[in-house]
Amino acid sequence: MRNSREGESEATAGYDSPRLLSVEDVRSAARFFDETPFAVLARHFVPAELTEANIQPPVWSQEWALEYLAQNHTKLVELFRAAADDNEPILVWGD
Repeated sequence: MRNSREGESEATAGYDSPRLLSVEDVRSAARFFDETPFAVLARHFVPAELTEANIQPPVWSQEWALEYLAQNHTKLVELFRAAADDNEPILVWGD
């Protein structure tokens, strides 16, 4: 997380402005998820690179890290599929 800027609270310090993914962006992402099994993405998992890049949470050297990603990937796919099916945008706010 980046250092706080003047006027930021500790709770929001380091976060970029919220972004709204359009319905079409959500549909496109949902299609990508539908066409790309987690196993394909997992082949690119390099724990040392994630640790070096300070990607949060700092769990990448743990033996369960890939399973952690798989579980969260499933939740992400479900979110994007449901939003696409309901023609809903998604609000993204993060670092």
